[in-house]
Amino acid sequence: PQNIMLSYDGAIKLVDFAHGAAESPLESVCRLAFHQQGLPPPTLQAWIRDGDWAARVDFLWPRHRTVVEADGLVKYDQPDALRVEKLRQERLEELGYRVVRVTWSQLAASPAAVADRIRRAFRLTHAP
Repeated sequence: PQNIMLSYDGAIKLVDFAHGAAESPLESVCRLAFHQQGLPPPTLQAWIRDGDWAARVDFLWPRHRTVVEADGLVKYDQPDALRVEKLRQERLEELGYRVVRVTWSQLAASPAAVADRIRRAFRLTHAP
C-alpha cells in the first residue's frame, strides 16, 4: 500500500481524523492509519484506573484490553522519562492490558505491519 505520509489522498483524509483530544500530529496520523487498515475505532485519551493509580493512554480498545501509545521519541530526552514509562507500561500489563508502541518511522514504513501488531495484541488478550 502507498505510504500514508506521502499520499495526497492520505493528507486530505488526515484532516477528517484530526481530533481535539489528540496530543500530537502522530496521534492523528495513527487514527487515519487505523481506519485505513480496517481497525475498529479506539477510545482516545482514555483513563485506566487501579485504586489510587491512574494512567491516561493515547488509544484504548477496551473490549480487546489493548492500548496503543503513539511514541514521539523526544519525550525520552528527559533523564527519568524512560524509567517512568517502563513502570507505567508494566502496571498496565499487570492489569491485563497489551501495550503496543508506535513510532513515526514504524507507521511511515508500514501501516499494515503496525495494524498487524495491534491485531496480534487483540488476539493475545482473548487467548485462553
